[in-house]
Amino acid sequence: MENNKTGKYLKYAIGEIILVVIGILIALQINNWNDKRIANNNELKLIASMNEELISIRDELKVDFETNKKNLKLVEEYLDETEKNNEQKIEIISVLDIYSQSTVSHPIMTNVLSAKSSSNISNEELLKKLRNLQVSYNDIKESELYLDQLWDSKMSDFLSKNNYAKSLVKYIRTKKSDDQNLIELYDNTEYKNIIALKWLLQEGWVKHQRISLAETEEVIAMIERK
Repeated sequence: MENNKTGKYLKYAIGEIILVVIGILIALQINNWNDKRIANNNELKLIASMNEELISIRDELKVDFETNKKNLKLVEEYLDETEKNNEQKIEIISVLDIYSQSTVSHPIMTNVLSAKSSSNISNEELLKKLRNLQVSYNDIKESELYLDQLWDSKMSDFLSKNNYAKSLVKYIRTKKSDDQNLIELYDNTEYKNIIALKWLLQEGWVKHQRISLAETEEVIAMIERK
């Protein structure tokens, strides 16, 4: 009789333990599922924010790329020494030293690619494309830095000579094209050499803008497909 009672209690205790273990396992499973759901939602929100950032960069790059491409053609036209009247010469001179700077700001993407945050993105292919894109953006900044250095070391000093800078400012403000100083500038050999250096740097810069624009559009399309 006592043995039967002991056996029943033992079976009951084992059953209770099994039920507790099953309950714990179910709770852990639900907790894990909930953690994954939260992580997935956070990842989607992060990618959506980054996509908005990339769209903004793309739109700005389009404008800068088209502006700099047109300016590059004017530089080529000037260096090819095609026949121009005085009015055309002055008009070209007024824009030769201009280039549209690209302010490529991507704090969200930079944060995503940081060692700590990259684990928040599960798509390895996307991470790879973002890393390549970051390199391309850095190439734009580096090329732009070389152009800035050319301006600081060569162009600004040269234009200060013989009141060239003053004449340019006057033309840009008034659009009066009778300034012989600017016609002289157009034919100046030293100025042509500086503009030739600018072309070399700007051609590479525009190339980096074109590559970055294409890569940005590719990443945006990839995100929006998913």
